[in-house]
Amino acid sequence: MNFTGQNNKICFQNSPLYKLVLDSLRNNACYKNCDQSSVDSVVMKWLRGSCDRNGGRERRRQKSTGNSSAPN
Repeated sequence: MNFTGQNNKICFQNSPLYKLVLDSLRNNACYKNCDQSSVDSVVMKWLRGSCDRNGGRERRRQKSTGNSSAPN
């Protein structure tokens, strides 16, 4: 998944979840005046780092070094 759907990935920009994020921000007093380009850039940054979350970076590191057991 990426924001625009490039490289045959799922497009987040056209998803119902993205529309929900926008609607939620519009209904929040702190963020209702936030422009869509700002929201887009934050979402893109979050998606770029998503592969490293929940142990993704550690799994890739373990795989590249040949260690099959995860650290405690």
